[in-house]
Amino acid sequence: MLPFRRLLVTTDFSEISYVALPAAVELAAHFDAELLLVHVLPVDMPSPWDVPPYADFGVASLPVQEYETQVRAEVERRLAGVAAKHAQGARARTVIARGDAAAEVARIAAEEAADLIVLATHGWTGWRHLVFGSVAEKILREAPCPVLSVRAPAR
Repeated sequence: MLPFRRLLVTTDFSEISYVALPAAVELAAHFDAELLLVHVLPVDMPSPWDVPPYADFGVASLPVQEYETQVRAEVERRLAGVAAKHAQGARARTVIARGDAAAEVARIAAEEAADLIVLATHGWTGWRHLVFGSVAEKILREAPCPVLSVRAPAR
């Protein structure tokens, strides 16, 4: 387990997900580890005809393949921005997947031989946890390696 050689850190581009980055970057620097910055696209990503004004006409503005290519390019751009802003000095690589977030994070961790997954949690309880579920909790259950959960500060 120690020393860490590869750390996987997740982001959904929310401010809360960035809370885990300082811990991941510090650990990566301490162990001279590679940092994998991972974003998972949802399976039910809206198609172009689901988005107004095209939804009203039932006509797609772009072929689905081109639309998905543009979405992936935008995610790559945003991940590069997150790496530049939050992971300066770390050996960082970005990874994009598509599917169930928890399952994909676990799959990537296994494929990439990650030593540790670092993620932020909302810390929701009660009805919020019931309604929104917990991707972090699912990752904890499915992960092939240890998981460091960094709780976002209360709002």
